[in-house]
Amino acid sequence: MAVTWKKFLTAILGGLALLTSLVVPTLAAEPAVVVSVKSFNELLTDSQYLGNAVQQPLLGAALPGAVAGFTGGKGLKGLDATKPIGAYLTMSADGQPKDFVIFVPVISQKVFAETLSGLFPDPTTENGLTQYEVPNSPVPVFAKHGAKHFLFAQSPDALKETPDPAKLVKSSADIAIELDLTKIGDGLKEQFLIQTEAGAAATASNNVNATDAERRGEEMGRAIALSAFRRLLMDGDRLSVGFNIDAKAKAVTLDLGFTAKSGTTLAQACASYAKTESPFAALTSKQTIGSFVISTPLSKDSQDIFKLMVEEGEKGGVAAVNADGNVKDSDRKTAIEVLTRLTGTLRQSVERGRLDQAVIVNSGASGKLQVLAAMKVVKGKELGKIFEDVIRKDAKNAQIKLGVADVKGARVHAITLPPDSDREKHLGNGPAHLGFAEDTVILTLGDDSLTAAKTSFDIKPVATKRAQISLRIGLSKLLPLAEDAGPQVMELGKAAFENGHDEVALEVASQPNGAAMRIEIQEGVLRLIGLFGAARAGQ
Repeated sequence: MAVTWKKFLTAILGGLALLTSLVVPTLAAEPAVVVSVKSFNELLTDSQYLGNAVQQPLLGAALPGAVAGFTGGKGLKGLDATKPIGAYLTMSADGQPKDFVIFVPVISQKVFAETLSGLFPDPTTENGLTQYEVPNSPVPVFAKHGAKHFLFAQSPDALKETPDPAKLVKSSADIAIELDLTKIGDGLKEQFLIQTEAGAAATASNNVNATDAERRGEEMGRAIALSAFRRLLMDGDRLSVGFNIDAKAKAVTLDLGFTAKSGTTLAQACASYAKTESPFAALTSKQTIGSFVISTPLSKDSQDIFKLMVEEGEKGGVAAVNADGNVKDSDRKTAIEVLTRLTGTLRQSVERGRLDQAVIVNSGASGKLQVLAAMKVVKGKELGKIFEDVIRKDAKNAQIKLGVADVKGARVHAITLPPDSDREKHLGNGPAHLGFAEDTVILTLGDDSLTAAKTSFDIKPVATKRAQISLRIGLSKLLPLAEDAGPQVMELGKAAFENGHDEVALEVASQPNGAAMRIEIQEGVLRLIGLFGAARAGQ
């Protein structure tokens, strides 16, 4: 057990030192990083619930088993199992990790001290600090006894001036990490960013078959990611990570959030993001089983990526037209003119500086699925005119019926799709519908797609609390789409989702002076993961 305790301390110290290796001068004893667990009881309850959810009950027995083994079955008497347990780290004047302190809540100072004496015999006390010798370890552990907490460190100096542990934990998460980014000096940030950029360049794709456009796109995407990371480090105020296991809500969530320093570029971007509302949020309903809705301002770098895509699409289209020997010169000229008009309109849509899109999957009245895709554009009617010009000039496009509906200035067209047994099984055999309004393009297919198109153009935008970027999927209703994976997958899916709670979600929402991302996995999905794991282990 002594070896286990040593490894435990070493792991915590190493992990916290890694998280805070860049933090720079701060006030004496003021933590730069705080890591906390909500309580021993919460940790015990969460591990039991998670173990049952993923079909691994031994996971729930691991913590009490470890405590029983460590204490010889006597338990951690004197521990306050209802209050946060955690650790904090402060930094030296030269920016190196200095004081690492673990704090443990107690209900009885005397009883907990007796518990420690049983684990580490013959402690010595001097100047208010107790020194415990850890078996098989050359490094002693020092403890400071408080009325409601015990504080532990490997250096007595770390315990001279200590903050009140009860005031350190500001997060309500089951497991939380809180980092003060303002304590990171610009010089150390630059060193870290240089290393990060070098690492990103080293992992870049070396695909010799990649086109120049693909390489440029990769380089631009990498540059955008690094630029965003740089902005977070340089302009960030606080960074937080929270992990929750909620048996009542039957879900596991991971929250990542940050706030920006006032007046910075990051703060301005966050303020702009906070004012952004999706024009398509009202398209989701009780029948929605999957949705991806995004509304966000586009930075110049992001606009450049989209413009590159449009540019390469135009080049590829022109090259294909010129390479087709069956096309008449007059038709070739017309096709290139149409393509130029199209890409010009798309460029203007990118330059509007916002990305507003939605893809929504509904459960239709007939039991089939209905899919709706929507996008905000510039000069949508011009796009519609281009589409109609192309259709009218090609007699082969008889499967497309123009102007089957008009809704508040939007013109909707029907597209008869080629036979496809898989698509028809899940979406029906009706036509798809494509509609153009002045600022919107909408495509619908599947169950009653014409009604979906009409309703989408007619619906009024509403204020909503929905995150600006939101992805939500209910897996049980989409399970039939996975039938080709085999009967075992279907059986495991049905067993996992029999009690519902089948959603996975990712949301990026604004918060005061910052933004937050949440990943949520509901209990049915956890159960599916566990069932798949058990099935693979049994093979």
